[in-house]
Amino acid sequence: MDISVTIDPADEKRLDDLLYGTPQKLPGEIARAVNNTAKFHVTEIAREFQKILATKISTLKKSVYVSKLAPVRAGQSITGQAYIGKKHSARVVVFKNRRIGLQHFKPNQTKPGVSVKIMKSAGRRVIPGSFGPGIAKLEKAGVWKRVGKERKPLRRLKGPSTWGVYRKQNLAAWSKKKTSERLVYEIDRRIKAILRRQG
Repeated sequence: MDISVTIDPADEKRLDDLLYGTPQKLPGEIARAVNNTAKFHVTEIAREFQKILATKISTLKKSVYVSKLAPVRAGQSITGQAYIGKKHSARVVVFKNRRIGLQHFKPNQTKPGVSVKIMKSAGRRVIPGSFGPGIAKLEKAGVWKRVGKERKPLRRLKGPSTWGVYRKQNLAAWSKKKTSERLVYEIDRRIKAILRRQG
């Protein structure tokens, strides 16, 4: 799931008017506003996920990626109005196939298996035959289960994907609204910073 953060041409023009005589600075100002908006939205998305999933916000952030807007692409020259009106955007990507390991859902080893709390709206559940929390000999941290009756191979158990949560909660329209609002704020911040520099 991709969320595009794209600056409005009217806002580009506002910045360009302030930077009259130094058009080479425009791409950097646009990139700062767009990238700061995208970065802020990662935290907003993680907070929405945390309303549903019983895990840390730092864990949830790892399932969202920002593809930043580069101020100037290789070989590109900026002169006057040449930069205005083109599509300059960053992307916020919610990974489609990245499921969160059960070790992030408050695992507790019990005799029947590992107990975890995945959803905030539900109680803890036990995965029969699973094990793992606090076992130093395992090659990776996690909650594991044997495949078959032998000691190995082992299967690492995972919980839901944040992409599934994002889609189920219909957050696309919410993302568009939030990024649009934040981008206006970031543009205003850049304008105030430019005015301060200009004295």
